[in-house]
Amino acid sequence: MTSAGTALGLSINTALPAAAATNTRYYFVVSTGGTITSGNAPSGALAPPDIILSDGTQWTEINVSSTVAAQTADNINLNPQGSFTGTKVQDALEELLTDKADLDGATFTGNVILDASSLVYDTGTFNTTISAATGTAARTITFPDVTGTVVTTGDTGTVSNTMLAGSIAYSKLATLSSGNIIIGNGSNVATSTAVTGDVTISNTGVTAIASDVIVDADIKSDAAIAFSKLAALSSGNILVGNGSNVAASVAMSGDATLSNAGVLNLATIADSKLATISTAGKVSGSAITSGTIGGTTIINISGAITTSGAVTVTGETTLKEIKETVYTLATSGTTALDPANGSIQTTALSGNITFTDSLETGQSILLLIANDGSYTVTWPTITWLTANGNVAPSLATRDMIAVFKVATTLYGAFLGSYA
Repeated sequence: MTSAGTALGLSINTALPAAAATNTRYYFVVSTGGTITSGNAPSGALAPPDIILSDGTQWTEINVSSTVAAQTADNINLNPQGSFTGTKVQDALEELLTDKADLDGATFTGNVILDASSLVYDTGTFNTTISAATGTAARTITFPDVTGTVVTTGDTGTVSNTMLAGSIAYSKLATLSSGNIIIGNGSNVATSTAVTGDVTISNTGVTAIASDVIVDADIKSDAAIAFSKLAALSSGNILVGNGSNVAASVAMSGDATLSNAGVLNLATIADSKLATISTAGKVSGSAITSGTIGGTTIINISGAITTSGAVTVTGETTLKEIKETVYTLATSGTTALDPANGSIQTTALSGNITFTDSLETGQSILLLIANDGSYTVTWPTITWLTANGNVAPSLATRDMIAVFKVATTLYGAFLGSYA
């Protein structure tokens, strides 16, 4: 179909339209002969290369086939194609005769297509036949760029190790007994062998350590075995060597008990046991110089006592000297007033600051603020004790404030300013 026919609205494999003014002088060339008995084409026999021409009212046959049949090959022009150079049909036939493949051998270029018949090599007594199975898809067989012998499925002993490429599927190996592995034997031959000794292996690849085979030497010196890997240990119990020198789970009892959180609690100490306290005892390096029973003072300790936890005293305590921790707060931003940092806290402001409440009931902090006249100080919810009542103090250059908590109420006492 030419572009003119496409523009007219014609398409391949559709019926010939009726002759009309719109297709006047349009024509079709017959490529396959036949006899027309219906439709818009002229009735009768048509043969290639007859022409069917529209005059606007009907389609008319121009009988070209009979004219061509009376011609000779020398009188018919030809448009040379491919390697042909002749411009007459006769010239093209002569070139074809010269270039055609001979029965006794020819050189082909490009693809050579054979039909479904086999290719037979006549080798004398026995012929060699090459054939192809009926294909279900297009196949390509490529001979490698090497010299050698083609191996077939019936061949034995031809394939060598160097001829193998890629990986061999495990299923192509000889059968391997369930759970066995391949290991070199004493003759350096790969052999199917069952795993024995300290471990076993299943046919799914799962290994297992045999029972009662691991000794101390098998464990790495820095193995750092997690406690969770040990046998269950009853809540609060400890491991103690028993009479048979075997580690056993034992509950701590007697004058002290141990919780499962590691907290050690001393039981009530009898007077008879307190009497045994001597100067040989040590509390953070300070000697216990007295163990009086029945008087007001039970234990008198000289020197410093250091503890990281809370100390609760329910009786009267006499202290000769107290040294409090001084802690430097942040100079701006948000910071917590937390007695755990120290009971005396200072800051020299470099910007606006917001204090938050981290005190518990009964705790207090002595707070020294410098440069507070230049920046904004934001306090948590607090009840103020000042000369003006419950109002936040106006801060100057340096100010001293005491904060303390009773129950859930945080109090602040303005102590004064200094230059």
